[in-house]
Amino acid sequence: MDKLKQYQIAIRKVLTEYAEFLQSSPDLNYKVSILFDDEHGQYAVRRIGDWEVKRFRYTDIHISVTNGKIWIEEDMTEDGIVNALLEQGIPKSDIV
Repeated sequence: MDKLKQYQIAIRKVLTEYAEFLQSSPDLNYKVSILFDDEHGQYAVRRIGDWEVKRFRYTDIHISVTNGKIWIEEDMTEDGIVNALLEQGIPKSDIV
């Protein structure tokens, strides 16, 4: 499997797991959106607040894949998304 495909699979897995964690909140007054754009190398997890409770838009994670490297554009997770990517076998040298 080529490196780009491996990275796409790892990113999708990590973001899906994080989104499932967010959706498990007992006080869920927001919608969780997972955005995957393999063509442009853009991946994100966003929370969007309910119009009736409080409207907000919040990006928890935004990752770009550019020139064979994974760029962490935004990471609002507690443990850091880098650790989850390392656990998926992504070399530290390919994470910026």
